[in-house]
Amino acid sequence: MDTAPGYSYYQKCDDMVVQLTIKWGNKEVVRLLLQTDSQAAIDTLGWTSSTWAAIYMQIPVLEVLKELYGGVDAKDEMGWTALHWMVFLGQMESMKALLGAGAQPSMIDQDKWTPLHWAASLDRGTEAKYLVEEGYRLDAKDCDGLTPF
Repeated sequence: MDTAPGYSYYQKCDDMVVQLTIKWGNKEVVRLLLQTDSQAAIDTLGWTSSTWAAIYMQIPVLEVLKELYGGVDAKDEMGWTALHWMVFLGQMESMKALLGAGAQPSMIDQDKWTPLHWAASLDRGTEAKYLVEEGYRLDAKDCDGLTPF
């Protein structure tokens, strides 16, 4: 409760504490652990807090992350957001939860691939169809000028 300004649990403490708190869905403890971090951190596995919250379908935690960081689209070292990961893993319900929490499907990774590029590449028809039905643009170009279509 008396955390010093600028203290980061990702830098000073085993990030498993944050991951487990997210998994268990205790949004107030997540808020307490992360409130001094000015931006979403990447853990030792390379995932953001949003990715963990999406995997465990912790919608209240996604709302806390949205409030703390202005969105749930923090990028990892590859430029992937939680939505990229959920498409890659085929986690449709988690994908829907992220979009419901305001995830932007137009976010690009290092190669300018969007989640729809990944859905098309991995033959994830259900995920691709959902993104298209939600109004996602089919003309987004990657670094080679290719669209998901």
